[in-house]
Amino acid sequence: SGVYLNETISRRRQGGQVYTRVMSAIVPEHRDDWKRVLTTLVDVSDRKRAEIELYSAKEAADRSNKAKSQFLASMSHELRTPLNAIIGFSDIMRQEMFGPFGETRYRDYAGDIYDSGLHLLQLINDMLDLSRIEAGKYDMREERLSVPDLFDWVLNMIEPQVITSGVEISQSICPDMPFFNADLRAMRQILLNLLSNAVKFTPRGMGIELSAFQDAETGEIVLRVADKGRGIPARLLSKITDPFVQAGDPMSARETGTGLGLSISKSLVLLHGGKMLLTSTEHVGTTVTIRLPADRVAVVKSRESAE
Repeated sequence: SGVYLNETISRRRQGGQVYTRVMSAIVPEHRDDWKRVLTTLVDVSDRKRAEIELYSAKEAADRSNKAKSQFLASMSHELRTPLNAIIGFSDIMRQEMFGPFGETRYRDYAGDIYDSGLHLLQLINDMLDLSRIEAGKYDMREERLSVPDLFDWVLNMIEPQVITSGVEISQSICPDMPFFNADLRAMRQILLNLLSNAVKFTPRGMGIELSAFQDAETGEIVLRVADKGRGIPARLLSKITDPFVQAGDPMSARETGTGLGLSISKSLVLLHGGKMLLTSTEHVGTTVTIRLPADRVAVVKSRESAE
């Protein structure tokens, strides 16, 4: 083409480096003999310094993330060991396994210790999960999943919370719902987090619907949790999936949580190539929709179809 581009580094007499962009082009009338060459020099020091600063900032951020992950991994063991002892011994005390307390308040205190220990352990586990996801170290083990089996497991796990809260959960699964490929532990965690939130913020006697269907137009797998709870304030709606953001009153015992459930759920959905959509109206309710791409629909083998 007759155009040559290069960048050079030189030093000023007063000190410091100068980054120069050199562009040379052969004058069209002299392409054969190269007797006339036009050369342009441009000082690009500012741009190069910005690039270097950006690269350095990225390296620093990577080092920071690595240090954070290593810190969380090492601290998790140090914290879990005493926490397990606290939870175990307080559970023995609150159940009065070795005889009754002389004062009932001691039993209440043991219950508070037990609940606080569980809450702190959940926070540690959630932080580790989020850290692994952000670092790209979440171990995805995909398998063919059945929506009815998935829903049954989640509903069984959350049953004690449902009974205590006095809410009602109904489920609706499309009759021809296909199997889909995903990580079982991740999908269980996503739905458990969403249902737990729905139960937490739904008044006694009100309902929650857990549903699933395949989008007829896109072929996507759609999982949905809809409640008739208090809803999310409009000012929080755009950032409710950020870590540690909570919609409820932190002083309410029923609404305690780590503030990581929605953030982890969204991150796990993204790992599956899907998206999590959240709509909410205060005093009306909240709907969270999980949409997984159509290529996650499990292809049924011919022998299975014949059966």
